[in-house]
Amino acid sequence: YGHTGVCSKEISVIKLWMLWVSLSLAAWPDSYPQRVAMMEAFRLQFATPEYPVETTEIAQKYARACELGFSLACKADKWGPETSDPIGQAAQVFGPQCRSSQSPLACVLLAFELGTVNGSFTQNAQNPTKARSLLNHACTDKLYAPACSYLGHMENLGLGGALDSHSAQAHFEEGCKARDAWGCYQLGLQLDSHGLDKSEQLLQQACQAGIRPSCIAFANSRSRHASSDEEWAQIEPYLSQSCALQNQAHCAVLGTMKMNGLGVPRQPAIANALFESACQSNEVSGCIGSAQYYQHTQNLKLSAARFKSACELGHAASCAAYGTQLLLGAEGDSGVDEGAVFLRTSCSEGALDGCLGLANAYRNGIGIQSNLEQGIEYARRACRGGLGAGCTLEAEIQEKLSLWGQGDASSLYEQGCSLGDGRACGALALKRLKTEGFTTQNSNALTKGCDQGDMQSCRVLGEEALKNNLPSALPMLKKACLGGDNEACLIGAEGLSKRQNVDGMARLLEEACHRGFPSACDRLRPIAFAADFSNQSKSAFLSSLCQVWSVDKSNPEENHLLAEVSGAQFYIYIGNHRNQDVLADHDRDEITTQGNMNVGQSYWRVSGQNLQTKTDQSWGELTEAPSSSDVPSDLIWGETEATNELWQQGADWSSSLVYEVRWPTTQSGSFRQDTNGTSTISGADGRVQYSRNEETLQVDSGCGFVVPRAVLFTEHCSEVQALMAGYLLLDCPSRR
Repeated sequence: YGHTGVCSKEISVIKLWMLWVSLSLAAWPDSYPQRVAMMEAFRLQFATPEYPVETTEIAQKYARACELGFSLACKADKWGPETSDPIGQAAQVFGPQCRSSQSPLACVLLAFELGTVNGSFTQNAQNPTKARSLLNHACTDKLYAPACSYLGHMENLGLGGALDSHSAQAHFEEGCKARDAWGCYQLGLQLDSHGLDKSEQLLQQACQAGIRPSCIAFANSRSRHASSDEEWAQIEPYLSQSCALQNQAHCAVLGTMKMNGLGVPRQPAIANALFESACQSNEVSGCIGSAQYYQHTQNLKLSAARFKSACELGHAASCAAYGTQLLLGAEGDSGVDEGAVFLRTSCSEGALDGCLGLANAYRNGIGIQSNLEQGIEYARRACRGGLGAGCTLEAEIQEKLSLWGQGDASSLYEQGCSLGDGRACGALALKRLKTEGFTTQNSNALTKGCDQGDMQSCRVLGEEALKNNLPSALPMLKKACLGGDNEACLIGAEGLSKRQNVDGMARLLEEACHRGFPSACDRLRPIAFAADFSNQSKSAFLSSLCQVWSVDKSNPEENHLLAEVSGAQFYIYIGNHRNQDVLADHDRDEITTQGNMNVGQSYWRVSGQNLQTKTDQSWGELTEAPSSSDVPSDLIWGETEATNELWQQGADWSSSLVYEVRWPTTQSGSFRQDTNGTSTISGADGRVQYSRNEETLQVDSGCGFVVPRAVLFTEHCSEVQALMAGYLLLDCPSRR
């Protein structure tokens, strides 16, 4: 207005023009499946550092790109993993396409050659500056999303130019919005300290799109704060995949889940195998987990050996545990003296856990003559050194000797509590409860004790909350139960019975029964099967990483991925249901008794539609970025956008399936923990059987599999997912 002479309508036009320019400069989602497939193949072979990749898996990626019409992918053996210089050979083939400005994909490949060493971008590469320039060209001039993602990666590391985290994040966002998984992965890492939910969502999406480092990052983030069975069950597939990628810390976390039944069936032997694998790779948590497993199974010799390994890796508490195991006779009579010397030496050298271990030994007469005065002396050293458990032990020994005149035990408990020992906080509160009741002070002390690991405090708090119908009651009792308090398991189960929560009751009673608490076993027996079977249906679709493979152990070149399952959505790559959108949904569960067998039957429906596929190109690369008309405006990466539209029109076919488990009424325990057990799924085309021990599928009756294999192998699947995928892979001539 005014002296400018520009009217409001002209301003609006200018604003629209500026918006159009800003949008036109953003990378587009790649709508050409052959180029997407080729980028996935390049990424897997040349830019997946430090993670094992099977040669056959790389070959399958190139075969997929070839099948979709990327002609050069059909000649991928020229730069295959077995060649002397794979990335150099590939660069010779694709380099001219980048230099002639025809192929942004080729420019990304050249950037891999010039900017990486063994798959990682580094300043020690051939020419990081040139690599960054190529990525900038492919991102800015060709609007190619993967180039933007990798340009941001180099900017974030300060490689080939100045470090620029702001520009890096902008390029990550640009790549991710255009559905490039590497951009989402990098953006998820950047947002980790700013927005946990958004960060994990991005990491999970990138993992599901095949970015292996993102699987590890997602599992690491989620495992730090998982608290419920549902949360643990959701991340189990990601931890499994991360463990398979040799992340030994996650193998140990997975072992802890299987040892304690956190969201998965309790499988102590498998848990220990995971602990052992981690320990052999010098992961201290694996050594500790294995030591505790052998301690529980009364194998003192192996328990001592694993505590010793953890001690040598710098875990002070394990050093004290190792010395205590020697005192208990883990290595015979000669080891008893060695254990005492070991603890005395570690204590004199300032290791407070050694002092605590020696104090415990003198208090309880473990391997040496009981001597409470000596016990107090060593406990006092630990306490004065700042170890709260030392103060608590000193107070307990004083009470045992009734030496109230030599010091106030209450003050020692207070000191122990202030130093972080939950048992001390709980002891203080429990003493006061007898005369004062549930005052605010005592409630706070119990809360502090529970937070610091004293399960008795958690149980007392939960029991009081249950009396007053407070929502905190059952979570508190469950925490105490899982932490080893058997009484809390019984109290919590009683509370859940009033809510008719059979699954929750069985979970708590199973904990106490497993620890040898007879009354819990008695209460568990009548409800165990119903709870287990119900849980199978509820957890059927928690995994988003389920895969079914045809495996030839004598010729790995013939291994093929047949199907993938993400939640309730099935992707079948061969046979009658190839190129179909297949979904499953649950109808009902029925549990009956037939003779001496518990029989659980779960009824499901799988339905599908033929997906509309794009016309394959007869050539291997694109010369221009896609126009705006090629890109749906409402597309959000990571969603099954085709599914919602297609399913509104109705399914082309539907099948009813019945998942079945049988379990003897006389057999105790859980069928989910029966590693030798099987389950089946049946429909009009036949019946498929699943082996829990081998995690394999085989035809029980009816049509055979679509591939000439008697057995198919599964990974990261629930039983229901595996069985449904196996059923969809049946080859029935009458239904072709």
